Amino acid sequence: MGFRSGAYSKIWSIEKGKGNYYVADMSTSKKMKDRNGNEIQENGKTKYETDWSNKFVRLVGTAAKQAESLKSGDSVKIESCEVTSKYDKEKGKEFVNYVIFAFDNSQNNSSNSVPTGGNGFMNIPDGVEDEGLPFN
Repeated sequence: MGFRSGAYSKIWSIEKGKGNYYVADMSTSKKMKDRNGNEIQENGKTKYETDWSNKFVRLVGTAAKQAESLKSGDSVKIESCEVTSKYDKEKGKEFVNYVIFAFDNSQNNSSNSVPTGGNGFMNIPDGVEDEGLPFN
């Protein structure tokens, strides 16, 4: 599954950043299958394998407000996200940045999902300046 909109991710730890954001250690996993496509069982339970993990996922905007109620062990459904990369010539290394703008954590008995108009887009009230929104 990996990091993408619609993926379910586990929060391993979360902390407030130095600005208006949070930083989370997150991962996604998938069911392990044999060569025939059958789920692998161990002690009567399906085995899972991590297919994506990152200790520095930034939660901004709506996700930062939602993060105030998160705790280690919670699972969230990523709704709006972005992946960017930057090559540092001096270090000879590429850095990948993961940012989440909104998520649904209704599995954790709270209702912090972003309201939508049924078309998958956020409801932005009339008169709100879009300059500070993440999709200029």
